[in-house]
Amino acid sequence: MKKYVNFIIIFLFVSTNNVYSDNLNILFKELLNAKNLQQAEKLEDQIWNKWTRHPNNDYLTNKLENGTYSMYHQQYRMALKLFTDVINEDPKWAEGWNKRATLL
Repeated sequence: MKKYVNFIIIFLFVSTNNVYSDNLNILFKELLNAKNLQQAEKLEDQIWNKWTRHPNNDYLTNKLENGTYSMYHQQYRMALKLFTDVINEDPKWAEGWNKRATLL
């Protein structure tokens, strides 16, 4: 469960005040009150799905997914380019920054 508490703490640092974050806030509250590991893992998946989907630009979501695929397949230069493109196109979307920081 410590993993999930850390997950919640990270969220608190990157949340913003909008409908997108309101939906995430609900999921994090549910995660905090999860009755068992199975429920917690399901909620974690839902949170990651929200985090890795751009709130209004499917093109950036696809770029992030392609960058993640490249990173996991050790195509680091391509991943760096894709994550940097995401950041340049929407510097307010935290997940682009997060993925690039993870890569570096």
